[in-house]
Amino acid sequence: MSISVAAGKVPPNLLAALRARCTGPVFDIYSSNETHWIAVTDGGDASRLLPGVEARIVDAFGTPVSPGQRGYLQVRTDRKVEGYLWNEPATRQYFAGDWFRTFDYAFLTPEGMLSILGRVDGLINVAGVKIAPGPIEERLAALPGITGACLVSVPDENGVETLQVVLECTERALDAGLQAQIHNLLGTYVFYYRLRRADRLPRTENGKVRLADLRSALAAGQPRTKA
Repeated sequence: MSISVAAGKVPPNLLAALRARCTGPVFDIYSSNETHWIAVTDGGDASRLLPGVEARIVDAFGTPVSPGQRGYLQVRTDRKVEGYLWNEPATRQYFAGDWFRTFDYAFLTPEGMLSILGRVDGLINVAGVKIAPGPIEERLAALPGITGACLVSVPDENGVETLQVVLECTERALDAGLQAQIHNLLGTYVFYYRLRRADRLPRTENGKVRLADLRSALAAGQPRTKA
């Protein structure tokens, strides 16, 4: 027996817990209603395309890019629908010939593995640099003492959009050693950011961070700046 989860991305800690408790394999499936199953994650950050699935990454103009380059994911499968019934505008928006526009930001490795970075509308644009917060937040939350992390962009005192990195942890946990790990991790993605600590991130009943509430708190000076 195996377990396949296809409703949404499974957090790494939950996936690890499932695999530790279940005797059969546990698969994290990347899919959409329009295409059915697209890829499966056996472990790690990249997913393996399933048989009958083709994927390509394109730039903002729809031109395919080379492996390793980030861009907009389009997929083609023999199970894909042809469009939306009685909704021609949506069909034109989401379908490009035989290809389905997922509106996910991703890249393909030279070996053909797929890495999803996040939704296009969830990208953070800071000084012209597009940042996919999901993978960074996952890596931050995996550090010792951190129970949650969220990246948001809010205007500073001069009205300039600034990346705010909010960590859910105790003040004692955020010592010099942990800050050094955080700086090394973030340094591969961004050059400038503001690090903030919160005892608890505002969340919905489902555990998702309430971004609007967090932005309002940051604009009001809370949670306070740690570094």
